[in-house]
Amino acid sequence: MSQHHCDTQRLTRRVRVILGYDRMLSQFFMDIVPLDAEGFAQTDRVIYSTGADPCSRRADINFFREKIDALRIRIPEAMLQAVLKDRDEQVGNYVVQWRMDGSSTVLIPKEGFTGTGTTDQARYGIWCMRLGGQFGPAEAWLKEDGNVVSFESHVEASQAAAQIQSDMKSRNLRYEARELSAHLR
Repeated sequence: MSQHHCDTQRLTRRVRVILGYDRMLSQFFMDIVPLDAEGFAQTDRVIYSTGADPCSRRADINFFREKIDALRIRIPEAMLQAVLKDRDEQVGNYVVQWRMDGSSTVLIPKEGFTGTGTTDQARYGIWCMRLGGQFGPAEAWLKEDGNVVSFESHVEASQAAAQIQSDMKSRNLRYEARELSAHLR
């Protein structure tokens, strides 16, 4: 499943729009949650959720565009187009943070592995964990351009994980440095 996040406004309140494509269910999904003063998603106070809207099943991207408009929320058009591309390419395990100017940062890249270490040299990666919430728990390696991101030291991986955790500002996501198994080095 792909997930595209955008922190934006709804009237006078900051909200996070999470929009994506679930390739296993072959459908789009969307959640809109308020953000607290520190920028953390308040997942217990959902404004909109696909899971609670039976009309969203098998809906096209325009259905979600209309929902966003009806709630007086703005997100970048590029974010909607990226979700359509995810459907067309059957993308999974992909998380992108969008900004209102249309720029974005890939937080969890598409599947695969990059690394230059040999199998007898320890290498480290970032283990990403979703702790439940609306979409349930999940775990995977941090990836870039479809490849597992690797580091030569645990310290490097830990620093990168801490930066991602800080940028994400979600209590449901955790990132930690772990040694890559030999087949991933």
